[in-house]
Formats: sequence, structure tokens, C-alpha cells
Amino acid sequence: MAEVFDLYFELSNEDRVSILKTLLMESLNLTGLSNKLGLMNQETSRHLSRLEEAGLVIKNPDGAYSITHFGRLCMLKNEEMDFLFKHRDYFNTHSLEGIPKDLVAKLGILSNGVHIDDTLIALGIAKRIFDEAQESLYRLSDQFLMVLIEPIVAAADRGVNYTFIYSADIKVPPDAKESVRLRNAKNKGNFFSYTHPDVRAFIVMSEKEVMLAFPQLDGSYDYTGFNSTDELVLKWCRELFEYHYAGRQPPLPLWADIP
Repeated sequence: MAEVFDLYFELSNEDRVSILKTLLMESLNLTGLSNKLGLMNQETSRHLSRLEEAGLVIKNPDGAYSITHFGRLCMLKNEEMDFLFKHRDYFNTHSLEGIPKDLVAKLGILSNGVHIDDTLIALGIAKRIFDEAQESLYRLSDQFLMVLIEPIVAAADRGVNYTFIYSADIKVPPDAKESVRLRNAKNKGNFFSYTHPDVRAFIVMSEKEVMLAFPQLDGSYDYTGFNSTDELVLKWCRELFEYHYAGRQPPLPLWADIP
């Protein structure tokens, strides 16, 4: 365990982390690193010696330094810790319980997104994603949101493929049950809806953008979370959606003709 603490110590220094980030992009010699980071050669040399001893960098025969595979993995974990610390208030009030462990292990990927801490802005982004989708829409939700009815219908008119997984105990507003436009949209044949017994996130995702939110500690949603167009974030969210899709169940009877 002492070795782990030693590694954390090496990664706690801002200059050493800057060296590793630079070497992620390119291999450089001592002078090149010093010039790029604005450090004295003696200072850079001391940091490189520590990083080399920790197995995070290696000196090549030509004198240039490169980050090791182990160093790359450590930087990924370091980015994850940076992400968690930066958004510690959010993760102190929102739950990741039930999210697959392999996705939690890659949570740092969400650092490529933007934190949205306002409910109205988050729902506005969700609506925009519906409005701008051209190929596909994926939605995971504990609630039927009336604000998305018109975007759903418009997406159907554009021929967008729409897959909706909702909580098995969802409450359907009376207006939704009576919506002729929703029924017509469903009948176009490119909308698919399912239930799931344990929805663990809110996702609205198109082929190019996603709005992701986690439940609060009491299980309710304020829909604040993370918005991104980054491909890695989209892939992470697709995997979470596919996890729920694998456990999908038929839609509720009263929802048989509503997306």
C-alpha cells in the first residue's frame, strides 16, 4: 500500500503532471520539455528522475523521454480523480448506484463534457437534441416529460429512429394518453418503447449529442448532469443505454400505442 501512496505523491505535483500530459502528446528531450513548460533544466531533470523511478516515463536511446503504458493508465485514473474532485458537490448529491462497474471505472471520460447544473437548461438541451437529430434518438427516463412531446412528433415526421426505455412504474400524464399526434407518430413504425424495472440514469441522445443525468440520493431526478458532443462520451452513454436495453421488458398496456 505504501507504494500506492508513493505513486499518488508523484502524481500530486503539478509540474510532474504537466510533464506527463506533454509526453502524452509527443516524446521530448530534457531541453525540449523545459522550454515547453517554462522550467529550468535542473528542475525538469529532477522531476524526470522521479517519474522514471516510478515507472511512469522512460528515456529513449536518442535522449528523448516518453510516457510508459503504465504512465498512460495512471494519467487516465488521475483525470478521473480530477473530474470527481471538480464535481464533488454533484456526486455528493447524486447516485451512481446500479451503474455497471466497468462504466464507473471509466467515469473520467465524462470530463470531455460540460457540467449542466440548471434543470431548465438541461431540459432545454434535451429538447434541442430532439430538434436537431437526423438519424437516431435514444431516451432513458423515469418520467414522461410533456416538454418533449412536440420534439418527439417532429422527429417522427423527419423519419428519425427513436428508442425509449422508461421506468416500469412511470406515471403517464392524462394529456399524453390522449395525444393523437403521439399515436400517429408511434404508428410510423420507427418508434420503439420498452420498460425497465430499474432505470439508473436519464439519457437523451442523438447520433451527435447527449444529455446525461444521474438520480439524486433519494432516487428522484433534477435532470442536472453532463452535456457533450464528444465521441468518447457518446460511446460511454451508448454503453449505459445498451445495458438497460439488454434488460428491457414490454411496454405497459396503457403505453402500447404511445412512445
